[in-house]
Amino acid sequence: MAAARDVRPRRIGGGRSGEYAARRRVRGTVGEYAAEWSDAASHSVFDGLHAGSARVGVAICKHTEGVLASGVGGIERFLTHDCHGACAFDRALAADILTFHAGRLARATS
Repeated sequence: MAAARDVRPRRIGGGRSGEYAARRRVRGTVGEYAAEWSDAASHSVFDGLHAGSARVGVAICKHTEGVLASGVGGIERFLTHDCHGACAFDRALAADILTFHAGRLARATS
């Protein structure tokens, strides 16, 4: 079938219903967002997670879950011992982001 001339194409992709925001307000849903990673912080944490998972012999997903489930103290130990090369700012940023996701994991698994 040939395309019709001077006809706008259908919209490709999804999108939210016009009632989306109203339904979220009724449910009391609030959007939460973690801070954005810096390149150095993300590389340091990613390398640390890979090294730690190899050291203990588990998949990276399990190791990441363990780090997040270990609480603030465990996250600080991870950042101190496994995340080499990160400056103090990047370690603090990573701590904030990991603590945010640890809270989300705790709420999801409780």
